[in-house]
Amino acid sequence: MSFELRDTPYVFPQVTIPLFGPQYIRYPKQPGDKGIVIPADGFVEALLNNLRY
Repeated sequence: MSFELRDTPYVFPQVTIPLFGPQYIRYPKQPGDKGIVIPADGFVEALLNNLRY
């Protein structure tokens, strides 16, 4: 992913970002498609505790 910034002195590096969506449905996305990026933070320990048997 590359960022198109306007009127800012910052330069963002090109990054790889996972896509969000259903596990078994693949949407027709192609390189060059426009989209949005939403920052998020997660707490992985809570997920791991639920997976323990």
